[in-house]
Amino acid sequence: MVLHIVLPLIAFSLLAQTPSDTSRVHGWNRQAFQLVNTDAKQAKLFADSAAALSRLIGYQGGQAEALFHSGTALFWLGELAEARDSLRLAKSLFEAMDSTRGVVKCLRNIGLTYWRAGEYVDALDSYRQGLALLDTRDDPILRAGLQNNIGLIYELQGDYPSALDCFMQTLTIGQEIQHKNYVAIAYMNIGRVHQLMGNLDRALEYAHKALEHNKSNQETRYLRHNLNNIGDIHLGSGSLTRRSTTYGRDWDMRARAMSRTVFSQA
Repeated sequence: MVLHIVLPLIAFSLLAQTPSDTSRVHGWNRQAFQLVNTDAKQAKLFADSAAALSRLIGYQGGQAEALFHSGTALFWLGELAEARDSLRLAKSLFEAMDSTRGVVKCLRNIGLTYWRAGEYVDALDSYRQGLALLDTRDDPILRAGLQNNIGLIYELQGDYPSALDCFMQTLTIGQEIQHKNYVAIAYMNIGRVHQLMGNLDRALEYAHKALEHNKSNQETRYLRHNLNNIGDIHLGSGSLTRRSTTYGRDWDMRARAMSRTVFSQA
């Protein structure tokens, strides 16, 4: 029997480096995971290769991970129905293996496909199913992400108190595990919801917390967003001054310079 697997060119080097079929599957899944946010097409090729080999050798765990990565790649490529199908297949395999984390990851990303399609009720249902499977002590990063995503749906629906509650829970988890990105994102989201509710003083308080947090941690990715938020809040309160505008421009220029330095070192 001849197995036809479509491989990216880089995969041939992995074939030479890994002695076993399962190692090849792990290598291709790892490549898919690393590439999915930057090169979804290439990531899908690796994932599909891993899925094909996993099926041939009867490796259920490898196939589940590969289908998950393939579904995630399809999400980024805008193929939402196909993404959902792949993620559901992965979910069924994770369920057969009693992998709660795997099931929750699939539910989270299925929720993303509904979110991107504007089907917010189905997105919320998927996120809530995932959250219900996690014990309060389980996988805090996954729990924080689900709370954050639920909060964003509530915000889109105009349910600001519920959104605020979810973002505060995300902030608490982020602080407990010292996860810099979740703390920064939670501060920004909390500030934005306060702004939408007309609580401009609180909005400015959290916007500045986000700014100081990102400056102290050299998180340059969010600095421009922070400054835009602060400017919007000042405009909303009618208190935007030439000084605050200059402050924003100064930090914007420094953020761009810092970004180039950080990215060159990555």
